[in-house]
Amino acid sequence: MLKSHIPEKLEFTFYKDEEIVKMSVMEVTKPLSLDAFNNPYPDGLCDPRMGSHNNDNICKSCNLSFLNCPGHFGYIKLAKPVFNPLIFTTTYSLLKATCFKCGLLKLSKYERIIIYLKLNLLKRGCSIDNLDYLYGINSESKLCKKVADILLENSKVEMISSNFNHQEFVDLILKSAAARNKCLVCRNKGCKLICNKNLKISIVEDNNAKVTYTTFYPEKILEIFKNLFSNERDLMEGMFSTNNFKMFFIFNIAVPPVKFRPMNYLNGRSYENPQNIHYIRILNCNAELNNGKDFWAELQAAILAYYDSSKSSYNKNEHVAGHKQILEKKEGLFRRNIMGKRVNFAARSVISPDPNLKTREMGIPKIFAEKLTFPEKVNLNNYNQLRKAVINGKNYPGANTIQNGKILQSLEFLSHEKRVALANQLLSGNKIVWRHLKDGDNVLVNRQPTLHIPSIMGHKVRVLQGEKTLRMHYVNCKPYNADFDGDEMNVHFPQSDVAQAEIEYLSLNDNMYLVPTNGEPIRGLTQDHIVAASILTLKNSFYTKEHYIDLLVAGLPNRRLKLEAPCISYPIELFSGKQIVTSLLKNLNLNLNLSINGKVDALTWLDHIEEKTVEFKNGEMLTGILDKNVLGPTKFSLIHACGELFGYALTNDLLSYFSNIINRYLFIFGFTMRVDDLLLNKSADILRKKIIEKGELEALKIQKQYIEENPDYYLNLDKTAQLDALVREKMNFVTTEIVKASVPEGQLKRFPENNMGLIIITGAKGSMVNLSQISGSLGQQELEGKRVMHMISGKTLPCFDYFECSPSAGGYVFQRFLTGVEPDEYFFHCMAGREGLIDTAVKTSRSGYLQRCLIKHLEGLKVEYDLSVRMGKKIIQYIYGEDGLDFTKSSFIHKIQFFKDNMSNIKCNENLKITLISFNKRHQLIQFTIQN
Repeated sequence: MLKSHIPEKLEFTFYKDEEIVKMSVMEVTKPLSLDAFNNPYPDGLCDPRMGSHNNDNICKSCNLSFLNCPGHFGYIKLAKPVFNPLIFTTTYSLLKATCFKCGLLKLSKYERIIIYLKLNLLKRGCSIDNLDYLYGINSESKLCKKVADILLENSKVEMISSNFNHQEFVDLILKSAAARNKCLVCRNKGCKLICNKNLKISIVEDNNAKVTYTTFYPEKILEIFKNLFSNERDLMEGMFSTNNFKMFFIFNIAVPPVKFRPMNYLNGRSYENPQNIHYIRILNCNAELNNGKDFWAELQAAILAYYDSSKSSYNKNEHVAGHKQILEKKEGLFRRNIMGKRVNFAARSVISPDPNLKTREMGIPKIFAEKLTFPEKVNLNNYNQLRKAVINGKNYPGANTIQNGKILQSLEFLSHEKRVALANQLLSGNKIVWRHLKDGDNVLVNRQPTLHIPSIMGHKVRVLQGEKTLRMHYVNCKPYNADFDGDEMNVHFPQSDVAQAEIEYLSLNDNMYLVPTNGEPIRGLTQDHIVAASILTLKNSFYTKEHYIDLLVAGLPNRRLKLEAPCISYPIELFSGKQIVTSLLKNLNLNLNLSINGKVDALTWLDHIEEKTVEFKNGEMLTGILDKNVLGPTKFSLIHACGELFGYALTNDLLSYFSNIINRYLFIFGFTMRVDDLLLNKSADILRKKIIEKGELEALKIQKQYIEENPDYYLNLDKTAQLDALVREKMNFVTTEIVKASVPEGQLKRFPENNMGLIIITGAKGSMVNLSQISGSLGQQELEGKRVMHMISGKTLPCFDYFECSPSAGGYVFQRFLTGVEPDEYFFHCMAGREGLIDTAVKTSRSGYLQRCLIKHLEGLKVEYDLSVRMGKKIIQYIYGEDGLDFTKSSFIHKIQFFKDNMSNIKCNENLKITLISFNKRHQLIQFTIQN
């Protein structure tokens, strides 16, 4: 019986020379691969002892074919040792910190003892802070006794992380020792060393007027390090966890098996694998050194390029990716081939909007559904369904394959009669039918970059005939951060019943209404849905019985409906928009009580201030309109409240029902804008012009006064900036006055008749800044937080005077989009727009990389069953968030009145007592008890 072992330690070290030779099957000596007849050269880079280079030959080491041979390493023995490029910085620092005469580090006896103590403490995972007082102990015996006491005191501490600050501490030791001119032991004065980018170290000797540079070869440094590691054995083992001084040098290069360096073929001709070029350079340098030529610098440069080609001295035409380039970044081995590998049972296409789909559905093109299959085991419950699928074969809805044990039989080219025969035998044996993707299946949908949990959600499949793109509802855009300007998304079809169940109960977007970041909703209706819902529920919106039933049936098809009595009976029966919402809620038995502050403020409602609050009583909508605060992705909205009371699976249904009603409303009544939605009334237009004229005059007055006091201001940058700030401050005030006079008070048509204002005020899209730039003024155009700077000519644009500081010359745009802007104003506006685009592009890449770094470092965090937050064996928090609250479960924790008002909707036993805990403003615990 085999015993399982749990690894306790993982360590990365460099291969020793003898280990490289031992694991290799041969020494590579020839810088050649294949001859003219495509045969490998003996002792060359494609020698068959390292594995076969094609399917026609076998490996001479294991006698296996190209596919079965695991590959065997070779090695290149370097004619002279070279520096290891991976740790050259440490090598150089260690060399400068070493005394060449006595073979010790340039440290005092006291420093050695304290450093030895700190290294031991770091090895045990202890802190080395607050030990500076040890440097004040003058007696060596007292210091040794104190160090022994500290080590004994920390001997029972469990090791948390042996590498915590270890490398930083070693670098600090070497840096401080290297900075000393004299050795503190033998008082010998050291020589000056320099190195170049090709890792060539030289000794600098200053003989009066002449400076000479002598190359410091690795052979000489090898002897120095040998003495150092012998004399400073304890310190070296503490610093580098080994006594192997040869790790700083390379004597042999391992050559990977041939199958990992395949030849490239084009038009019948073979070409070298790029990696072979590095080995050819190294072998050529070896040959020159063996012939007595001084080619050590070239060999070192070839080794450096082999590890990291970005630091090599070769020109771009000779540039070949090194090992670092093969591994690093998005195109490297890990992120491209291991982490981001392609998978089976997945589809990818452009996404398109489809408001007719349910919010939990994903529209899949038929062409995808025919390719994506699910292995369904045949039983009595699904026999008839799978029998039809087998008979249909590749014709949707059908099946592609039948599996009987380990035998797979394709249905693609079988005749109808053979498929019928196979279908009749499905119940015999243990057969599996690989059927097509069908409506109702669960799939995982992902949009990259996957930045948070809702970036990958489960959806129900809806197969669409004649479509070529993935289609989804607008509600799902925000979780994926998706838009429909060409974005692509991935669909994954899990291949087991367990995986399907996990999507159903864990990943389905029913469970993704709240985002874990802060417990706020991330899904909700937007844009035209919000506008239409607002108009639908206005106080003066009334509908005939035909329209009332039409809209209600659109939201709740295929069910018996309870209708409300009309709110107006004579001369014709009319129903309000609020009654449509009431009918929807009551037919779903959502008799909730809720009060929401609407998006539209009290001042905008004028004489109808009661509409500011959206009030629901026993499922009946009494006041307010359905704006963003009610149907959008907003905390404590109608959708959020229903999810909290009735379960978040209902949020998807409710969003779908409202969406269907609004779609039908837009289909019947439509929505548009007119030019008069953007116009100002006569008095507002006159006031706007007066504000502009007055502001321009006052700005010129400020400029004139400042110039009189400081006539040479343009020669001093501080004074120029001061004048700039004074003018900018004044013009910002002017902008505020223009906006106040223009929107929304000065508009020709007021809310809610103004459709442009309706879009902005209800939260559907845009802001008052957009409307003010259309109807009021574009205002100050700023670059890097300042007004437009003067060019070298002293002008901001050729059309202005030298060092002119007027509002227009500084980039202030008095005009608006409605009536057009001047050419100079247009140019300034383009400058500000360009800066915004550049900032967005730069911030996107930087924030994306920062987010990736954070996630990669925090992905090991886990909340255990005792609610502690841990990473491996470390405890980060004893209770999650220091309060143990889950954001997604505690949104309404302070809404005690909400639960009290909705006790009849909380499904519990009649005698169940609910205890709610909250905190007051002074953070004192308050306990509420509600009894049903």
